[in-house]
Amino acid sequence: MRRFFLLFGVALVTTAAARGQLRKDSCNVYSGTLGESTAIGMTLYASGKTIEGAYFYQKYLQDIPLQGDPRFRSTEILQGEVLQGTWSGIDGAKTFPVALTVDHGCSKLGRREYEVAGANDDALVEKNVQAFYSAVVAGERAQVAKYVSYPGMFFRDGKRSEINNPTEFLKNYDAIFTNEFEAKIASGVPHHMFTNSQGIMIADGAVWFDAEGKARNFNNSPQL
Repeated sequence: MRRFFLLFGVALVTTAAARGQLRKDSCNVYSGTLGESTAIGMTLYASGKTIEGAYFYQKYLQDIPLQGDPRFRSTEILQGEVLQGTWSGIDGAKTFPVALTVDHGCSKLGRREYEVAGANDDALVEKNVQAFYSAVVAGERAQVAKYVSYPGMFFRDGKRSEINNPTEFLKNYDAIFTNEFEAKIASGVPHHMFTNSQGIMIADGAVWFDAEGKARNFNNSPQL
């Protein structure tokens, strides 16, 4: 197991009153960097006097378990923050600085991550979303169409339009997947995604997925 020592230093973003947010039974997903520019993500669940969770490299999306102890706890909830710490190899020979910002809340350990969206299989959700994401980034249109939940919705000239099957989807592909929209999707992370009763999303809501991880709503309008 890798050692991940986090000193919970706080950089206030929106309020000078906020001091801490690792409350008992809280769970959060973070994103940031390890070293100079290696993109990583992390989930942290605070229970009692310990912290459990995992971190992952965004390039690989494979969780690496971690444990630790919080240096402080507060009853106040942070509006914005930075976790600053140090990554250390098993032998301690290499260390790298870590900086992470909170992205969204998550389910407590032991619960299905996407259950609130009606999902019964977290692994299936992530498999499908990641396949959709990879196909979009690679420009594989026919493959993207396989991971859409029909009927789906997209924006045309600022108005919602419906797509009912793969043929309609591919016909409208260029109208949906502009360069800007593809770039926005590519900026997302298809792992430990935000979820609520409306569905599962990546890239700040650029795409929403159903309970099986199939894309159903494309917020491709430049105004969104």
